[in-house]
Amino acid sequence: VGCRKIEEGEVHNESTVEDFAEAAGVSIKFAQSLNDAVGQIQEKFNRTFDISDVYNFRATDDWANGKRYTIYLAEEYVLTVYEENDEVVSIRTSNGEVAYEVNK
Repeated sequence: VGCRKIEEGEVHNESTVEDFAEAAGVSIKFAQSLNDAVGQIQEKFNRTFDISDVYNFRATDDWANGKRYTIYLAEEYVLTVYEENDEVVSIRTSNGEVAYEVNK
């Protein structure tokens, strides 16, 4: 299966955190944080996920505290990922519902 770059910054079906980080041009710390975060949103979608379920990773725009990315999860869900200091702090659905949020 492996990685297939669609265009700069987009990644399709990476199987490991390290491969995802390299293909997406992000740190391993961020890729691991994303893997952990998508692994914790199973209650929202009634199934489990990991980094291999992340498709079309794309940087969108910055927000007040960091960066924002759009991902497709398992080719079914469009989600916005909020990053702060190389860690995922929130994931929201396309209609703005919180799917994951770090407890601060």
